[in-house]
Amino acid sequence: MITHLDREERGVGSQNFCYAPPWMEFCQILRDISPQAYQSLAGHIPKPEIRTLQAKRAREVQFPMTICSETFDFVQEQLQLLGYCGPTALSCDDTKLLPAFRLCWSKKDQTHYLVGGKDGPLRVANPDEVRSVLEAARSMKATKVRLWCLTLPLPKVSPIIVAAIPISDRMLANELFPMLQTILDGLIDKGICIVSYAADGSETE
Repeated sequence: MITHLDREERGVGSQNFCYAPPWMEFCQILRDISPQAYQSLAGHIPKPEIRTLQAKRAREVQFPMTICSETFDFVQEQLQLLGYCGPTALSCDDTKLLPAFRLCWSKKDQTHYLVGGKDGPLRVANPDEVRSVLEAARSMKATKVRLWCLTLPLPKVSPIIVAAIPISDRMLANELFPMLQTILDGLIDKGICIVSYAADGSETE
């Protein structure tokens, strides 16, 4: 804040102003929760512009849209940052979704994907051909998202999200189990010790 006031006194703008990483993170969270509250800070506390936050988020690694090797690399990276190598607990739960399809740009693959279907992301070479892609794939809209989390027996440590996969109400246990098996195998291959698995108690889970 002192640096910002010094710039104002010298008549220098806020372009290329370097904010502390914790403050950038706080601003990003606040802006996601309430854009109105974020804008109300403008007249009181120096804060990065929304474009700055959007540009920073665009440079970050995207969460994998499928269960793949990157899924387990991210979990391993989070555990290394925490300096933890002990036992963990895996949990799973389903959350209702508002069924819808949406185009999503993949920076890694440099292409669009159509997400929101129970069959996973569909590659779309031309965004104008979304309808034909849907008709060719005959994909159904997902009605729920299945979320797997890894919990650590440490105070003040949030669970680590392992994977989030769209599913439908019609999927049976024999269709869901291979996803769990893939996650367990991937975590174990990374040397992550899983001592328990928990679900919400429904018959399918």
